[in-house]
Amino acid sequence: MKRLLAVVLGMSLALGACELFLPQSKMDKGVLYESGDARFDQFFGNVHKHQVSAAGWDDERRGARKQLVAQLNVVPTASDASILAALRGHRSDPAVVAGAGEAAHAERERAAKMRQRSLPLDDLAKQGESLVGLIRDAFRAQGEPKVREVRDEVNASVGILHGLVSRAKSEAADADHFIEDMNGALQGRLPVHQHGASPPAETTAKPPPTQDPPPPASAAGSVAAKPPPKPETTAKPKPAEKPAEKPAEKPAEKPAEKPAEKPAEKPAEKPAEKKPPGGDDVFNP
Repeated sequence: MKRLLAVVLGMSLALGACELFLPQSKMDKGVLYESGDARFDQFFGNVHKHQVSAAGWDDERRGARKQLVAQLNVVPTASDASILAALRGHRSDPAVVAGAGEAAHAERERAAKMRQRSLPLDDLAKQGESLVGLIRDAFRAQGEPKVREVRDEVNASVGILHGLVSRAKSEAADADHFIEDMNGALQGRLPVHQHGASPPAETTAKPPPTQDPPPPASAAGSVAAKPPPKPETTAKPKPAEKPAEKPAEKPAEKPAEKPAEKPAEKPAEKPAEKKPPGGDDVFNP
């Protein structure tokens, strides 16, 4: 089992090393590739034209905001977030407001141009996908290496075109969002769209520091270092309270004993009647 794992690991490392040294296609490098076949070379030429054109898209973006950036006195490479923050702070300046109006007009035109550019890029990508199935028949006579080479260049070109389509649509959306957030900044509102985390806009003329500069490293060593803050001690949890003891129940009271009943008194016996003297018989004349 260990030997099998070692073999698999060795093969993985070898494949990774091979990928590092694989030659990159010419089209990926921005270099025009020519296959020798007119159908394919026309495709490669069109892709290369769009590559060169896309290299200037950042300049178009900066050009649309040139006047606004100059009025805000921020660096030309300032990010959208920095420009909007500066605009919000100078929204009462008439020159800045005018610069924002010009920027909005230029950005609107740029957004429309970017959406228009994405259409032929998408069509050209579909054309490249259709050429993949023709490569083997077109270059079989020149050997398998040539077939692989052309296939790599076509696939790379299709990937480049898909990336440019995505970027053109993103640039158009960013332009629309920038216009919307400029209008909000002129009213003192924060941006509603994400423009990326950027540092505050840097001005060409920085104000003088209001505080004394920090002491040099040599002097800093003489300053007594503050002791590190003591770690906060967490309060110990209170012991759980014992439940209140129930009061001891009183024993049930015994019922009061009834007094013993007295025996019923017998009635006194009557004394016997005394007989008269002379006998029991009484003579009656």
